[in-house]
Amino acid sequence: MIKILVILVIFGIPALGFSPGDTVKAKIAILHKAGEVYNPLRTKDRLKAGEMLRIFVLPEKDCFVYAVHSGDKESFLLCKTFLKEGNDSLFLPTPEDYYIFDEGGVKEKITIFCSSKKISEIENLFKNSEIISSGLWDEAEEKLIASTKTNLNETSDKPFSLAGNVSAVNEDFMDSMQLFVGDELLIRKYEIEVKK
Repeated sequence: MIKILVILVIFGIPALGFSPGDTVKAKIAILHKAGEVYNPLRTKDRLKAGEMLRIFVLPEKDCFVYAVHSGDKESFLLCKTFLKEGNDSLFLPTPEDYYIFDEGGVKEKITIFCSSKKISEIENLFKNSEIISSGLWDEAEEKLIASTKTNLNETSDKPFSLAGNVSAVNEDFMDSMQLFVGDELLIRKYEIEVKK
């Protein structure tokens, strides 16, 4: 009887789809638009000045989401929000607009955090302003990354074919997005070199 219970606990619960309460699950990706060509941004990518990006976060469990853009001198809190599983989606800057990198010869970072709890390090750093020095941010970001076992590198890039209008592009892109899972904290870091 005990063997049967142990087998049910080990194999039955995962099969039923139960997971620990602090697990974070989300589809996270950045859409890269160069002219009329759309592709997912890789974690380390090169862009040309004038190319555009849109950030997508689709939670599969309730989570706090933070997005930070960092340049050589300053880091900006792009977003701090709570998303509910199945109801909320995050599009930055909006579902219709893009961020544009208009200066060449620079290196930029976008880091997206999904967490089962508020991240006090980020909350405290950006408590008084949405802009801080990149030195302060880099130090905090390194500590957060070190505290997780998250793999920051993508395992694959799915091909993405162009659709005709904005909503179709968003829908097609969301269908192609990869799901990521983390224990309490999920981090996706994108390092971008903007060519002249």
